Amino acid sequence: MTKQGDNIRQTKKQRILESASHIFAENDYADVSLRLIANYAKVARGTLYNNFGNKEQLYSEVLGLRLGQLMSRLKRVVNSEDDPSVNLRRCVVQPFLFFVKYQNMLLLWRREDLRKSAVAPNQALTRSFVDVQVLDMRTQLLTVISGVVAAGVRKDIFRKVDAMATAHTILGAVESSACALYGNSVRCVKVKRAKEELHKLISEGLYAVDNKRQLRGAKILLTRPTKDCEDLATQIARLYGKVTIAPMIKIQSSINTHKLAEIQKKLGTFDLIVITSRHAAKVLIHLTTPKLFAPQIAAVGPSSARAVEKMGWPVAYVSSGKGVSALCDELEQKDQFEGKRLLYVCSNLASDYFKTRALQAKASYVEMIAVYRVDPPQKTNSDPLIKENDILVFASPSAAANLVSLSSKKLNCLKNKRCVAIGATTYAELEKQGATNIVKADSPDTQGLTAAILQAWDQTQLGKEE
Repeated sequence: MTKQGDNIRQTKKQRILESASHIFAENDYADVSLRLIANYAKVARGTLYNNFGNKEQLYSEVLGLRLGQLMSRLKRVVNSEDDPSVNLRRCVVQPFLFFVKYQNMLLLWRREDLRKSAVAPNQALTRSFVDVQVLDMRTQLLTVISGVVAAGVRKDIFRKVDAMATAHTILGAVESSACALYGNSVRCVKVKRAKEELHKLISEGLYAVDNKRQLRGAKILLTRPTKDCEDLATQIARLYGKVTIAPMIKIQSSINTHKLAEIQKKLGTFDLIVITSRHAAKVLIHLTTPKLFAPQIAAVGPSSARAVEKMGWPVAYVSSGKGVSALCDELEQKDQFEGKRLLYVCSNLASDYFKTRALQAKASYVEMIAVYRVDPPQKTNSDPLIKENDILVFASPSAAANLVSLSSKKLNCLKNKRCVAIGATTYAELEKQGATNIVKADSPDTQGLTAAILQAWDQTQLGKEE
């Protein structure tokens, strides 16, 4: 069969599956005929039989296709090494959005449950292929959710509860909330609001909050892009803190496929690649595999190194001091400049400092490539944000510099504010911008940042008592 013929066959099969999903959701299984589905899908009955054989096989594939998508998505995002509170949000949000998006599948799911619950207690229920399929998927989903709950209980993040019973409660709440929104689009405001309310309801019932370590009354400003601080905002909210998200930088890719192809061609000619941030590290995805990789990698700071290693790449050098200058010192001490060809992966804001230092140390060639842009926020007075919040959290030097530049007080605006810095470079920039009360997070993840914010809040409360 030609490639065009394969495409036509796949298109017809997909149309049959979509049509069957709709028909099965709207009718009882026994009342559905293959003729009805074929007519709805506008295909010949022979085409339907060629693809699926019989009604049982078609129904099984409808269930397996959609629910399989949900399970693969959940297993992909729920990482056992992540904070259980982060995984809990994923276990609530992912199934909820899935059932809202595929509303016919939600009806099928609920129909099977209702059919089984209608059986009298003394009446034996013969398990058909449908029962087995739904039960298997439900068991898989409950297993993932209960695993997250159990991990949270072990770490004293969640209160002492029965993990599986709680998983049933969570899944029931998710299904009921999705049912209440039948007919709404995933992107509508009502669904977004319901998603957050559902997660808040479930999380507040589970969290075992230490009264001595709450953020009740704290107003916290997060300056990262919204998508990068959702998990942290959730953590702060569960500790009863109030969060304001005001991104002080806008990050977007600035490298095209043509430029990537050029780098790939001459990748083997470099002796060392320097990664300046976790955003810069993303370019490695588009290059080659670590096994075929010839140059060594140097990273500016632990955060950049973790981003590189997370993608499966080995890191040879990590600066232990502050910023690019510290990395230059270490590379120079280890004779990693003289006679070497270097690729410096950075943002549009990077200066020529590294290139100048490397060439002074007799590097044979240095190429700088800006793979992402860091743009300032819209010009607006930042004084109200600074004044109304107790703790200001910064993830990058640019965010700190931009917030100060938008203030009418400039260098004096951070003088008496509690600040949390991610990384030594951000800490140094905050000092440069006049901040005197800075807490450096031990790690850039949600747990490390939450601990730093709690420490800053404790210092604020202690200052008030004095």
